[in-house]
Amino acid sequence: ARKLIMDDEGVVDENDEQVWYNCMAARWKNRWTMALWMTIYVAVNVLLFFQWANHYYHREEATALYGNCIVVARGSANALNFNAFLALIMVCKHFITGLRKTPLRFIMPFDSLHQLHIVVGVVFFILANVHVLAHICNTHRFAKADREEIYDLFEEKVNPPDDYSERWLFMLFHTRPGITGIIMLVCLYVAYLFVVNRHKHFNRFWYSHHLLLVMLIAMVVHGTQNLLQHFETLYWLIGPLILYFLPRIWRETPLSRLKVEKVDIKKGDVVQLRLEKPK
Repeated sequence: ARKLIMDDEGVVDENDEQVWYNCMAARWKNRWTMALWMTIYVAVNVLLFFQWANHYYHREEATALYGNCIVVARGSANALNFNAFLALIMVCKHFITGLRKTPLRFIMPFDSLHQLHIVVGVVFFILANVHVLAHICNTHRFAKADREEIYDLFEEKVNPPDDYSERWLFMLFHTRPGITGIIMLVCLYVAYLFVVNRHKHFNRFWYSHHLLLVMLIAMVVHGTQNLLQHFETLYWLIGPLILYFLPRIWRETPLSRLKVEKVDIKKGDVVQLRLEKPK
């Protein structure tokens, strides 16, 4: 459909070159920050992925045991840390409100954080599945490996049984990464299952979405056994977790409670609430 733009003299066709230029200039003025930050976001994801992927690609004892599966697993894990950090920091409402009062409001798309949160969530889901598939490959290769190859990589940190099927169970239920990995996977799929129908069943979406907080806590613990390297997720998430939980805990205290001044039922099943203004 062709859009028509009104001016003082009447109707102007949008195909007019000057009008088209003015429309594009207005759109770019409103969206340049989003385009800038999306470019930075993609670039940082690619950089973080290849940072650890390249490191493990040149780590001979790791590729001898796991092949390129470990390269993909470690690269996606590094990008997952970054996306988990972003997804959580975007829902720290008090922190974001504080940033809005700074000069950062001129260069950061605060009004588009909801859309950015969805984008980060989709990327996180994709990376999580890539990470899981890579670790399935790793577990298969681990179960078939010789003890010498396992010792070269893990030294005395891991002492698996000899049977193939028992090694699978060992990695899943007898190691911290395996146990927390299962917890994270269950939380992830249950939470994302209700995202699809969040408009029709918002309460289900709201409560199930909190499983992602459980997932992030498990994610912090996931690498603390230090099997391949020193854990890093804690440093990515400890700040956002504190910024998220402190205001929520504060809201449950008597000091933060507001007085309800008026409740009125309007037409169309609308409830009007008049609250005391916070200090």
